[in-house]
Amino acid sequence: MEGQVIDEGGTTGVSERGILIALFPNPLLGETGVQKLPSGNGPGKFLATVDGLEKGRKYFIRAYARNSEGIAYGSELIHKTSSTTQSPTWANAQTGAAANWWTSPWFGSFYMNDGNSWVMHSELGWLYPMAPNRGGVWLWKENMGWLWTDSQYFPFLYQNTSSGWLYFYGASQDRLLFYHYRDERWIQQNKSSDNQ
Repeated sequence: MEGQVIDEGGTTGVSERGILIALFPNPLLGETGVQKLPSGNGPGKFLATVDGLEKGRKYFIRAYARNSEGIAYGSELIHKTSSTTQSPTWANAQTGAAANWWTSPWFGSFYMNDGNSWVMHSELGWLYPMAPNRGGVWLWKENMGWLWTDSQYFPFLYQNTSSGWLYFYGASQDRLLFYHYRDERWIQQNKSSDNQ
């Protein structure tokens, strides 16, 4: 969610700003049942992220800013959450045996919490997926940067930082093993180094 302080008002400036979210219209700062998502102070644009929204509920959202003269509120937005769990379409995945687990015919098993964009792959560990419009998926992995793959190429991954192709050989105990084709070398990574 995004807000913007266009004018700070008095001479002391904005001391607090953020987003308010509630299950009822026109939420006010300090009101019972209102979740406050603070986002710093001062002028300009700001962002706030909310996790854990209930499925199938209508939420009322508005930005706020506080200065020495009082509190100003932005326009109210209404957001209705989906009543069903969104399938990660980039992986062509189906629900798995346990809650929040998914199974893809080409990508394998992974965990994806409803309110979080991160996924935990059963072998690769924590990844941040971004599906581009032209197919495939970009995966950000700690210590490896952005990796691109799709159903045709996986377990081959294109690594953006090295401009080269990797082959994901697999995971054994607490290690991941990749082969870098252009550099003709093996890369080992500690799976537990991911701390998302």
